[in-house]
This record gives sequence, structure tokens and C-alpha cells, in this order.
Amino acid sequence: MSKAVLITGASTGIGLHLAQQIAKEGRFKVFAGVRKAEDEKKIINLKIENLFPILIDVKNQNSISKCAEKLKGENLTALINNAGIAVACPLEFIPIEEFEDQLDVNVVGLLRVTQACIPLLRETEGRIINIGSISGKVTTPLVGAYAASKHAVEAMSDAFRRELRSSGIHVSLIEPGMVQTPIWDKSKDRAFVLLDKISKHAQDIYRPMVDKLIKNLEVSLKSAAQPEDVYKVVKHALESPNPRSRYLVGRDAKIANVVRHLPDLWLDRLIAKMGAAR
Repeated sequence: MSKAVLITGASTGIGLHLAQQIAKEGRFKVFAGVRKAEDEKKIINLKIENLFPILIDVKNQNSISKCAEKLKGENLTALINNAGIAVACPLEFIPIEEFEDQLDVNVVGLLRVTQACIPLLRETEGRIINIGSISGKVTTPLVGAYAASKHAVEAMSDAFRRELRSSGIHVSLIEPGMVQTPIWDKSKDRAFVLLDKISKHAQDIYRPMVDKLIKNLEVSLKSAAQPEDVYKVVKHALESPNPRSRYLVGRDAKIANVVRHLPDLWLDRLIAKMGAAR
């Protein structure tokens, strides 16, 4: 029986790229997790052998349970937790419902899906691959909610890796810096919408910081890593007999992983000078 992989958040960006590339390799039957019927059709229309859409909403337990039920008997050997959103807004004024949504998708959603898939992965001594971010280690202004979610993914990945070790399930964490995907355009648009919702006083305080962030975001995207760079490390985590616990992706992630050890005062000054988010 062929081995199967489930990838959440596979309708666009990194998730879609991973689904296509892994399926084309031909070693796995790939289930591309999508939330909407139109995205199911998009995956089907790609006409890639070994690539199959499957409905799953990481915020909906019933949807997740139905997905897990469909995967029984499919020899699930890997779960790639990729679904995620990025909410940009100063923590002082972020609407609580927006903060909760950020955590519900990136943190609680990951937990829901992982819990549902562990029984299947235990049968195959499979693998869990979590798509985190260097923001899980270095927090920059205006993306505190996103960074908080990715800090949580760091902790959860460590906990799962240690708790599931005796079951033969390996857990890897992918830590990209900026990657050229639609998530940043969506985040930028959402940031402007949120700014319009907060008070004029709040806008006066943070508008210069937001303008600087957007400007540097556009510059940084030009040299950002590509989805293919993420695929290369995911492929290693998926296929290597000795997968790593962590994989950094992108020059900016590797630099951030070094400078995060600077004294807080120095790091704060450096981040203020750069004015960029990761």
C-alpha cells in the first residue's frame, strides 16, 4: 500500500506548492487539505497523479473528525501542519476577536488536527512536520499576535516530539523567514482594515510604524525565500532516515537565529533600526 501525506492549508502558497511537488515525486499519495468546495475543484483541475483534495477546516472539530475518518485505511505516514494566517496590528489596539482568530488557526487548529491524526500516525510510526516561522524565536513590532502563535508552535513541537518519541513518531519544525507567498499580501490588506477599525488616536500613534513596516516588507519580499526552498527541507524531514528536529529556511531566518542571542537592549535597537517583520 502506498504511503499517504495530509497537508493542511493547501489551497494556496506554501501548502499548495508542497502538495504538488510531493505528489509529483510519486512516493506518496498526497491529500491536500482545503476549506472550500471551489478549492477542491482547483486541486482536481491540476490533474496531478497522486494528488487528492480533502475538505478540512482547522477551526472546525467536526470537519477535522470527518477528514480523519476518511484517512483511515490510507496508510497515513505524515501530517504537515501548514494552515496559518498572519494578523498584523499593534497589540495595544488589536481587537480581541482578531487575536483569538490568530491563535485559533495557528495554534488550536494545529492541535486539533494533530490530535485527530496521531492514532493513524502511531500505526505507521509516521511523522509530523509543523510549518512554524522564525517569528517563533524573534518578535518584531506589529506582528505580536502572529509571533505569539509561532512561539506556541515552537513549544508544541517540542512537547509533541518528546511525548511521541516512544511511539516512534518523529516531529520536525520548519522555521522559515520571509517566503514569497500570498500570506503577506493578505496580512498587509488585513492590517490596513484593522487600522481603519481602531481609533484616530491609535492611528496617529502607530501609522508611522505601519508605513515603515509596509515599506520594508515590500523590499524584503524581493529577496525572500521561495516556496521551493521550503519544499527542499520538508522533503528531507519527510524522507530522511534521520530527520532533524528543526530546519531554518532563508538567509533572514539564519541571521535572525544568530542575532536573537544578543542582549535585549542591542536586539531591540537593531529591530527598531531595521523596522522589518519576519
